[in-house]
Amino acid sequence: MNLRSRTSRTVSVVAAAAVVAALAGTSVPASAAKNDKLTPAIKTSQKKLDGSRITGLPRGMDGPRGAAGEPGRSEGLPAGVPSKGSYSFLLRLSTRTTATAYNSGLRNGKAAARSAAKSQLATVRTAQNNAISKLPAQSRVLYRSHAALAGVAVTTDVKNF
Repeated sequence: MNLRSRTSRTVSVVAAAAVVAALAGTSVPASAAKNDKLTPAIKTSQKKLDGSRITGLPRGMDGPRGAAGEPGRSEGLPAGVPSKGSYSFLLRLSTRTTATAYNSGLRNGKAAARSAAKSQLATVRTAQNNAISKLPAQSRVLYRSHAALAGVAVTTDVKNF
């Protein structure tokens, strides 16, 4: 497996884990399910989702742990991270997102919301640059995010973890 396909697979696993975690933590309040004024033009039926099949981990990471050097077997590393080689990580920053700033500014109008989001984007970029400057040598930034999550995705050697 070459570096590009391994990086692509790693990013896919991180994205899948984020989607599973997001879906596991969401639910519809009972009052919203009974309110027929939410979607007057769409007929809906009441369906219950069985959450017992959600494991919280992507397939392949929820089974038994592998041998030494395989994902999930390294001491001090999260499950699924190999003991050697490079790996991709999503660094979540503690600053709030631009979407949060926009939504909280909406009560003062769209212009104020846009201004709040632009101001928050500057704050997020400063935090991202600060985090990137502290990364170990040979670490590569894959992408930066600011709207749904303030963070930085990086690839680095696992010994840097």
